[in-house]
Amino acid sequence: MRLDKDPVLIGRSTACDICFKLPNVSRNHAQIIYIDESYLIEDLESTNGTYVNNVRIKKC
Repeated sequence: MRLDKDPVLIGRSTACDICFKLPNVSRNHAQIIYIDESYLIEDLESTNGTYVNNVRIKKC
């Protein structure tokens, strides 16, 4: 997958760049940001949270 946009929005909404039609995914769930030659994922205060390696994160 190419990440040509910054930020890349992830969620259930069709307006998101990556869309998951799942009930546990919020409309605007998380975003991927490119900063200092690295990618960062940030939870957008989703109801069910965003997890990396089974750990709930705000930003990682």
